[in-house]
Amino acid sequence: TSPGSDTAVAAALKPIRKQFDVPAMAAAIVTSTGVEKIGAIGVRKRGTDIPVTLNDLWHLGSDTKAMTATLIARLVERELLKWDSTLGKIFPDLAPEMHADFRAVTVTQLLAHRAGLPPNLELKKFVGDDVRALRLRAVREELAKKPQSPPGSKAVYSNLGYIIAGAIVEKITDRSWEDAIKAELFTPLQMTSAGFGGTGTPGKIDQPWPHTADGEPTKLNG
Repeated sequence: TSPGSDTAVAAALKPIRKQFDVPAMAAAIVTSTGVEKIGAIGVRKRGTDIPVTLNDLWHLGSDTKAMTATLIARLVERELLKWDSTLGKIFPDLAPEMHADFRAVTVTQLLAHRAGLPPNLELKKFVGDDVRALRLRAVREELAKKPQSPPGSKAVYSNLGYIIAGAIVEKITDRSWEDAIKAELFTPLQMTSAGFGGTGTPGKIDQPWPHTADGEPTKLNG
């Protein structure tokens, strides 16, 4: 148990951690007045005895989808974008290459996972430092394909859809999604611990270490 953890929270986490055999877990009870109780148990890296702490930084899966939707809502409020703006109109230079069905997909359909997109982008094919160029490439290549289902016909959870949403933010604001979300959400909400990429110092177990789906530590943590 991490020092300072609420004993009841830590006790509730222990059987869950044991059942699912994960290296560590943390949980908090948050109300409108703030954090009421918080606890953390386990180790930063499987195979070590370095405990997690209440001050550790954790990757929170898919939370940036809600943040990105909020960011786009702020652009809509400023009339820089509309909920019914279509991908063809947002990316006019790429529209001729898009599948005809994708040209008519709206921002609302994209954010609601109803654009007819597959769940994921094959990320290993999109590696590099220029993230804006990579997102734009994803727009160009993935929207040229036939939709997996007619847009608007059904909901299919899509990480790819939010990569495209990030590219929309970059197109409208002319700055990276990272810079835009810092300016529009992190700074005004005083989210001082939020960031991008790895949480720890490369090679050092100073933050929770990434693990693969089978529970083994990844080779690198940077």
